[in-house]
Amino acid sequence: MLGGNLLAGSLPVDLYQLQNLSSLDIYQNRFSGSIPPGVGKLGKLKRLLLLSDNYFTREIPPEIGNLTQLVAFNISANWLSGDIPRDLGNCIGLQRLDLSRNQFTGSVPEEIGKLVNVEIPKLSDNRLTGEIPSTLGSLSRLTELQMGGNLFFCELFSLLVCNLSNSNLVGPVPNNPAPRIDSTNFAGNNGSCKSGSYHCHPVIPFPTPNKNRIKESSSRAKLVAIISGAIGLLSLFFIVGICWAMMRRQPAFIPREDETRHDVVDNYYFPKEGFSYNDELLVSTGNFAEDEL
Repeated sequence: MLGGNLLAGSLPVDLYQLQNLSSLDIYQNRFSGSIPPGVGKLGKLKRLLLLSDNYFTREIPPEIGNLTQLVAFNISANWLSGDIPRDLGNCIGLQRLDLSRNQFTGSVPEEIGKLVNVEIPKLSDNRLTGEIPSTLGSLSRLTELQMGGNLFFCELFSLLVCNLSNSNLVGPVPNNPAPRIDSTNFAGNNGSCKSGSYHCHPVIPFPTPNKNRIKESSSRAKLVAIISGAIGLLSLFFIVGICWAMMRRQPAFIPREDETRHDVVDNYYFPKEGFSYNDELLVSTGNFAEDEL
């Protein structure tokens, strides 16, 4: 039991020499890389193979089908991708199967229907497509099926719990699919509807945005922004020009002293050339004679 630690790196090669190992639990660590084919040599694993919450990548090796006595297989919350191996159907002792929260693609293999003892398979939050195999409907011990977050659909009638939410389902949902299944198990499927409802009609797919239209709209927006900026700048220059012209037309300030001095000068008459106030005064007064004063 090595789960819940900070162990890192790839799985050691010597691990596959433990031929009598019956339980392997290394969940919630920092193991990375691919799951080596050597894991298929641990043929006596019976109880657990928990590799969840690590950083494993690439595909599940087909050698996993050699673990026919495995009861629980959990590799959720990793970065595994590719198809689910058909050899997984050879693990007929499986009761718990959790492949959720990875990046598996393709369809669910029909061989999963051979897991006659499986009760809770979890394949949610992957990128699986196509239809869920009808063989899953014949698994008599199946009580819970977690398939949400994928892109497929089928009809299953022997379930107690079935979660197909957020799976892009299209078409009518059965009125009574199972005793413990209600509308919440189909939430997040915009294309689905209640069977028999007058709202149930084919879903018209939303048109994919045209990249050329997006570029054209972006170019128009830039052009409008440039024109608006130019108009605003010209308006600012125009207003500044008007204010400057009005300031130049205002009369210069004249002090009061200058105004008074100007009036005095206007009322003072300067003598013409050759004219003398003294000579004129003597003549007019007769050299200041008493009878002339």
